[in-house]
Amino acid sequence: MGNCGVSGNTVYGDMTVNMRSAVGNRSVFNTTGKTIRVYYDDKKMQPGDIMTKGAGKLAFKEDSSIPYICILENDCFSFGGAGISYACIYLEGSSNECEKTISENYEVPSEKSFIVTADLTIKFQKAGASTWEDEDGVKYGQQS
Repeated sequence: MGNCGVSGNTVYGDMTVNMRSAVGNRSVFNTTGKTIRVYYDDKKMQPGDIMTKGAGKLAFKEDSSIPYICILENDCFSFGGAGISYACIYLEGSSNECEKTISENYEVPSEKSFIVTADLTIKFQKAGASTWEDEDGVKYGQQS
């Protein structure tokens, strides 16, 4: 199970969540260098439920019913759920725009945490690691 081990705040919709108080059986850690937006659900999501096209760019729907979290650089978020969860991960641009799609419907097994890296790849956290270390032994972000 992931342990954020990072102080700081993450934006969730219109509120801020202190990451030390977030709970869940899996975590996502952002080392991209930018803010990411992660939508998560226990079933696969349709891009049309998350995005809208306007002025030639993709923008996040303000009225989406799918839960999401905006995670700042070198911060993380924990989320729960039994069984498999799916995550749609986007690099945030300005003015509620999507700068880049990192992954859609990324399958996250229960009790499995993952890292979104600077090169926009997704790596699972090494089993039993107390820090943000991927399965290849590479460590990311601030280490406690």
